[in-house]
Amino acid sequence: MSVLVEANSRLKTGLPGSLAGTRGSAHWRRARLHWGGISPASVLLLVILAAVLAPLISPYDPFAQDIATRLKPPAWEAGGSWTHPLGTDQLGRDTYSRVVFGARVSLLVGFASVAISGVMGTLLGLLAGFFSGRVDRIVMRLVDIQLAFPRILLAVTIIAMLGPSVRNLVIVLGISAWMDYARIVRAQVLSLREKEYVLAARCVGLSDSGIMFRHILPNALSSAIIVASVSVASNIIIESSLSFLGLGVGANAITWGTMLADARNYIEVQSWLATFPGLAIMLVVLAVNLLGDWLRDILDPRLRR
Repeated sequence: MSVLVEANSRLKTGLPGSLAGTRGSAHWRRARLHWGGISPASVLLLVILAAVLAPLISPYDPFAQDIATRLKPPAWEAGGSWTHPLGTDQLGRDTYSRVVFGARVSLLVGFASVAISGVMGTLLGLLAGFFSGRVDRIVMRLVDIQLAFPRILLAVTIIAMLGPSVRNLVIVLGISAWMDYARIVRAQVLSLREKEYVLAARCVGLSDSGIMFRHILPNALSSAIIVASVSVASNIIIESSLSFLGLGVGANAITWGTMLADARNYIEVQSWLATFPGLAIMLVVLAVNLLGDWLRDILDPRLRR
């Protein structure tokens, strides 16, 4: 009984799911002092700014063709010119402009698909863990069924039926990756729903939705955020792979994957055509993964020192 009284008093003073608030402020105080996340965050921010400001910082239209300047090497190689600092492709299109504009679609697909899968998986995991029973069995059987299909094969199959486009690719990647969020959030909720402040919230008459969204969800979000950071990198790689196969965003959009596909016939003699989009993919994926490791160190209480 004393536990209920103490938990109830903490509930009224805002400490319970504000374990979310208290923990959150402590986490972000640590984050400001944790230099490990500054470099990857800075790189990712620069890439996002470049994508947003692409029309201003790109010297050429990325679709403009000039056969007279086709296959020009980068400026620092023999025959190159600072007119096209990263060279040109087989149709005379400026490689630098295409790399910058390619960031737009690649980042859009990466972040938008994670938003879809994150919201979907977190809500289903929250419901499965909180209500348990039949709801839990249904959600987890759906997880098992979808995990039985390789993700890349599922994406290829659906895109082949719907046709390549940015919208279709975002939807496919979004609905094919919700299972990780559902499983992790469900495990967190199964533990959190037994806490004293949840019991106290029930005793004071708080509704199930109030308990879930005010007190349980804020404490389970840290795991979902870590999964999301890893998923962004994974989705960028999958988008590049599908675009390389011609099943990505279609011919009317520029991505790093389509640039790699265009360069495959010239890779032995004009290696820069594949080098720069490949480096862009590597840099962004590395930055996102390092940022995810940093977030894990900050948000996971088991790794605190």
